[in-house]
Amino acid sequence: AGIGTTIGAIGNTAYLLDRYPEQKARFLSDPEGLARSLAAESLRFESPISGLWRTCSRPTRIGDLDVEPGEKAFAVISAANHDPQVFDRPDEFLVERDWANLPMNLPFGQGIHFCVGMNLS
Repeated sequence: AGIGTTIGAIGNTAYLLDRYPEQKARFLSDPEGLARSLAAESLRFESPISGLWRTCSRPTRIGDLDVEPGEKAFAVISAANHDPQVFDRPDEFLVERDWANLPMNLPFGQGIHFCVGMNLS
């Protein structure tokens, strides 16, 4: 558990730092102070997992769509991580994003479906 997400997370972080040199410079000015924020932001901005399939266990309504028990739905994590109602400036990669009052990133799932490899990643 964790090898795929770990490879993706490390690769995506390296890519983002290369793509946004001003953010890389900011991170390198304080690597110890910004390491956690960089990790959270890179997982949010460029998640190693785009989404997760889930099987509906009870009648559910998603938007204007009814989903019946046994039907599958694909939860698009990458879209949720760019929700402007949750994240200020969601389409910007910001290594100094203040995570104190933000929800945890979604690439590792939630609840009983939480990825055991998260800490490795």
